[in-house]
Amino acid sequence: MEDINVFVYSKLKLLNEKPSRIISWITILSILSIILLIVSIIFKYHIYSNYIGYVDIEKNHNIKIIIDDKIFPIKKNYKLYLDNKKYKYKIVSINKQKGYYELYIYCDLDKEMLINNNIITVRFEKESTTLLKELIKKLRKGMS
Repeated sequence: MEDINVFVYSKLKLLNEKPSRIISWITILSILSIILLIVSIIFKYHIYSNYIGYVDIEKNHNIKIIIDDKIFPIKKNYKLYLDNKKYKYKIVSINKQKGYYELYIYCDLDKEMLINNNIITVRFEKESTTLLKELIKKLRKGMS
C-alpha cells in the first residue's frame, strides 16, 4: 500500500472542489447591486425646501420669508405650497442682509390666511432628481 500524505490529499481536494457558496454569494450580491443601480438611475423624486414666513400686507407683496444665505438659491420655476395647497407666486424683491436674505413674494392667498403677521410654513418644490444625482452631489460636496 501506498502512504497517502494528508497534506497533499487535502490540497488536491481543495483544488478540485468548486467553491459553490462563494460563487453563489458573489452572484447574488452582483445582481442586487445592479438592481440598486438601475433603480437609483430610473426613479425620480422631488426635493422640497421648507421655510417659515409671515404675511406682511403691503402694496406689492404679501409674504416675507427670511432665508439663510447658505441655502438660498430659489428659482422662479419652483412650485410654492402653503398648507399643502399649490399657489402661483411672483418674487417681488430680494434683499440681502448680513447672514440671511429677505425674500418678498406675492401670491393670491386665501382670506383666512390673509391676516397681518400670520406665520405660515412655506414649501418650495424643486425640480425632480434621481438618487444617483443626489449621491454624486453629496460626495462632491463632502470632498471639497
